Amino acid sequence: MASIRDVAKLAQVAPSTVSLVLNNKGYVSEASRKKVLDAIEKLNYVPNELARNLYRNSTNIIGIIVPDVAHPFFGAFIGALEIALYKYNYKIMVCSTIERENAEHEIVDMLRRQMIDGIIMGCHSLEVDLYDNVNKPIVAFDRIINNKIPIIRSDHEKGGRLAAQAMLKSGCKYPLQITGIKNSSMSAYLHHSAFKDELSRNGIEVINYEMEWNKFDMNYFKRVAVDVFEKYPHIDG
Repeated sequence: MASIRDVAKLAQVAPSTVSLVLNNKGYVSEASRKKVLDAIEKLNYVPNELARNLYRNSTNIIGIIVPDVAHPFFGAFIGALEIALYKYNYKIMVCSTIERENAEHEIVDMLRRQMIDGIIMGCHSLEVDLYDNVNKPIVAFDRIINNKIPIIRSDHEKGGRLAAQAMLKSGCKYPLQITGIKNSSMSAYLHHSAFKDELSRNGIEVINYEMEWNKFDMNYFKRVAVDVFEKYPHIDG
């Protein structure tokens, strides 16, 4: 495999000149540029992207952390992110945390070691202190990590109120809501409390059914559905 020095030797220029042509930076005469491009074509030279990224201190890779790539919501989330990041010349590296205890640690370590340029964190993490003192770009998706990391989230309180109002409008008297484990880092839990408060103000008691932590497989969802209707046959919403 040809190296940058092989290209420089054939083009009769310095390796630094080849580097300038490859990175499209600095001044290179048209004659020298043509000789370099001709040498690249003749040798079928392929630039070492890893070396170039180390030189530029950038990999153009963003790490995406989600609980389960097979889950319909997170599958759609990853697809939308890939399209959006591609427009800015970024590729994605997806990390699924389900049934992998150290997966989140591994990708944060990759960020620390400059193997990726940033993280979009969308998993149900209990280890929020993992992100302390990480001075690299991180964006949290619907997860409260700390006051330094920006969070992209929905208006969950409004969502909970709207859901409750829909129940009231339908005449529901015995509602049940399925929740995850209550956790201070989960901004999404706010819609459950808003839902319950809105119905309580209208004299309706809400049954809470709490699911296990970080469970996303369909077989578990089916067991939950069966359990709900066996334990609470009187619910009407």
